[in-house]
Amino acid sequence: MVDLVLLAIIALSALFGLIRGLLATVLGVASWVVAGWSAFRFGEQAALTLSAGMAPSPGEYIGGYLLVFIGALLVMALVSWMLRGVVNSTVLLKGPDRLLGLCLGTLRGVLLAVLAVLLMGFTSMTEEPSWRQSVVLPWLQPSVDWLRRKLPQAPELPELPGKALMDLGKSVLTGDNAGPNEADAGNRWPPTGVDAGPANGPLTPPDAGPSADPTRALPSNIDPAQVRPGQPDPIRVEVRGQARPPSR
Repeated sequence: MVDLVLLAIIALSALFGLIRGLLATVLGVASWVVAGWSAFRFGEQAALTLSAGMAPSPGEYIGGYLLVFIGALLVMALVSWMLRGVVNSTVLLKGPDRLLGLCLGTLRGVLLAVLAVLLMGFTSMTEEPSWRQSVVLPWLQPSVDWLRRKLPQAPELPELPGKALMDLGKSVLTGDNAGPNEADAGNRWPPTGVDAGPANGPLTPPDAGPSADPTRALPSNIDPAQVRPGQPDPIRVEVRGQARPPSR
């Protein structure tokens, strides 16, 4: 089925090229190109002419572009008819013109078949048995692959390493400081659990040692309860807020 469709496209295009000839085929393509260019170049001026110098309406814009397009097609058709008349009246030019038209039509058919295969490649047609058993497809596939590479591709995301891809979306465990400790070991941070002292060694009191008096380790004026002479002990307070009399 796929081979029949592709061969029909190529055969019909070649037949039209043979009937019309090279000159008519080339002039036919040129007519559409010239008509399209003329419409984009002079369509707005034609719309202004239809609106009598006022701001053109959407309908006048469409009418202006269509008038220029159809007018250019008619002019090119008249030129093509005159040139074909000259070629057909000359026996020496008629045969080569038809032969070259056949070659050009065949080339055009192959191009249309390649485009058809490219479009069918985006459908489920590639899963059909006739697609896998096709005889014409292997001849067209190199051109299809080349054309597919020329098409604009969607931007691709950067590829992540395997471990980073597996850890993507996982939250870091609370209290897991192994990474910072390893990264900063030997740089600015001291190792975890080690109290960093001054540069010249740990700061120790002058009397520190095995024989030092423990009573001299703290100043003598420290009172944990901040009790002053003649004042009640703030710890001994009743529920109602009255001070408890000192015990004897």
